[in-house]
Amino acid sequence: TELIDRGSTSFAGSVPEKKHNIQVAAERLNGIVVAPGETFSFNDAIGPTTIDAGFQWGFGIAAGDNGPRTVPSIAGGICQVATTLFQPVFWSGYQLEERYWHLYWIPSYASRGLVGLDATVDADANLDLKWINPTSDYVLIQASTDAEHVTFRLYGRKPPWSVQVDDPVISNRITADPTPDVQPEPSLAW
Repeated sequence: TELIDRGSTSFAGSVPEKKHNIQVAAERLNGIVVAPGETFSFNDAIGPTTIDAGFQWGFGIAAGDNGPRTVPSIAGGICQVATTLFQPVFWSGYQLEERYWHLYWIPSYASRGLVGLDATVDADANLDLKWINPTSDYVLIQASTDAEHVTFRLYGRKPPWSVQVDDPVISNRITADPTPDVQPEPSLAW
């Protein structure tokens, strides 16, 4: 009946495969209704993240012995979709059941001036974004993309509570090494 909250992130300048994966995932989430008391699962909602399911090779973040790294990944880019949905869910105050953050902060995923409001999803690694609608009203998820943005809007009835976030406490700050990590791949043309 009304806009509960919205979130939008930019994928301007991304590789075409990431843009494609973002559009596929957003299309699959558009129009989903979360019933009162129901648990929403991002992984269940978008289904298999495979080539056969319409996704393409992109890039993702993986843990490694020398810290997190950006690596080729099927469906690379869907974490941006999960992040963009997570933000209005968070600001609306819905009950979070499962949420994982990226291995490092991505400044373009800031929401209302706060970094760290992101979500990582990977069905193969059992990483999901799950939230519960604890209200007595249905919540409609509407997703859209344009050439540079993915946007989510939650519709229904605004919950009677408000969300307040305390200032962050940052410790053990480590400056990133700006040196590129180059690995030749003999099977690919330079």
